[in-house]
Amino acid sequence: MVSYTTTQQATVNWFCIVYNNVMTYQNLCRTFLTPVEGGIEALIAGVNDDLLRRLLSRYNGRPEVYLWDLGEERASKLNIGDGLIIRLDAGADRGAHYCYVEGKLIDLEGEIGDLVGWHRFHGGPWSTPMLVTAPCDASNRPPNYLEDKIEIMTWHGHRAKFYRLPHGERIVHERSAKPPE
Repeated sequence: MVSYTTTQQATVNWFCIVYNNVMTYQNLCRTFLTPVEGGIEALIAGVNDDLLRRLLSRYNGRPEVYLWDLGEERASKLNIGDGLIIRLDAGADRGAHYCYVEGKLIDLEGEIGDLVGWHRFHGGPWSTPMLVTAPCDASNRPPNYLEDKIEIMTWHGHRAKFYRLPHGERIVHERSAKPPE
């Protein structure tokens, strides 16, 4: 079964995931820190599911495509337009990057993840890929966006921590002080 979400919300909610796994870093290098090789056309040509091909074709003509998959439970917390901060504590590109969710796919067979070469964790498919905006490097920004973070999930196969961030917009605006009350 394949489905797609397109509704965008007015308010941007911010989330942060902190990874400390080298295989996760390798997955990030394939589709998040660099665009998908061959773009949307390569994804459309590479998947077998007709509905998934039709959904991906909505993005035809896009010069670059970036993907990420947080896993089913985490992905269910995000909506189109939400901000996502990915902090890397493993691999050569340690630091923080942020992006916005542009589209959510349900790909129960994991065709997209297999096509782009994501490592599977515990043998399961990456079934909730998201199209995201090009990531912005925020490694040198003050970490005040993490203030008052709300932990949603601590462990899910690869020891990543997942947070809801009441002040996540600070990563974009580079504020070093709390906003006025």
